[in-house]
Amino acid sequence: MDVLERYNCELDKLSSQQRDLALQAIERGDEREYTIHLMQASMMGDMLKVLGRVQHERKRPGHVENILASLEKEEKAKTEEGDYDLADRAKVKAQTIRRAMELLERLEKEHA
Repeated sequence: MDVLERYNCELDKLSSQQRDLALQAIERGDEREYTIHLMQASMMGDMLKVLGRVQHERKRPGHVENILASLEKEEKAKTEEGDYDLADRAKVKAQTIRRAMELLERLEKEHA
């Protein structure tokens, strides 16, 4: 199995875990946590698979860094506006992307 196939399989597992956590959150009545986990599960689908492929194939150097910088800027702006929920969502999105890119990097190193 090549790096991208392994990466996609791992993302599928992580997405499934996030969906399970979302169900647990809704059972507890925590709608905010529910939506956060669903957002992460969704990101680990096509979005991070495509981003991982682009990163792995070195098609758009700096693209991931630009996305992360944009999310950090959004987090800061929303915090300054007092919209802590949107600030936290931007932070979680950035953390999810970093987690996926760290996974890809680890798999690339193992495959080398």
